[in-house]
Amino acid sequence: MGRALTLLGLLAPVFWGQQPPEEPTEVATVELSVSTTFAGPAGKVVAILKAGPRAEYRQFGDSIRFEKIPFGLYDLEIQAAGFSTRRERVGIYQPEVHLWFGLYVSPLHGDERPEITGSIAPHEGDPKDLWVRLVPLYSSDFFEDRVASSGEFHLRGVP
Repeated sequence: MGRALTLLGLLAPVFWGQQPPEEPTEVATVELSVSTTFAGPAGKVVAILKAGPRAEYRQFGDSIRFEKIPFGLYDLEIQAAGFSTRRERVGIYQPEVHLWFGLYVSPLHGDERPEITGSIAPHEGDPKDLWVRLVPLYSSDFFEDRVASSGEFHLRGVP
């Protein structure tokens, strides 16, 4: 009996010291608006928010809303039938976050993307400081390349 009480006395602080994990104090509601690059409906999408290997949140549907997401930096992946997968890194540091993403139509053949090659007329000044940039109308993505001394440029990976 004495041994049992001694053992219980030694183990009691261990059990009392263990507390349930705390809920994050700062959480957000994250709403996603997903459309085509021309602002048309993209249909049902799968959205995945990842914060490291342990924390992953998934939603499926026409409208995406994540509840009680702890503040932090997340990798976001959006998938929809007929569209290329969109991957972004997003910071969530406000109680209400609304994000909009436009999806590109998936290429017909494999993962090979078109390339744009061109040349410009001779330029006065130092050609090593000359760049060409392609800026889409309905996306935040852009493509750029340094112009060679011959005036040639080559834009790769254009959706």
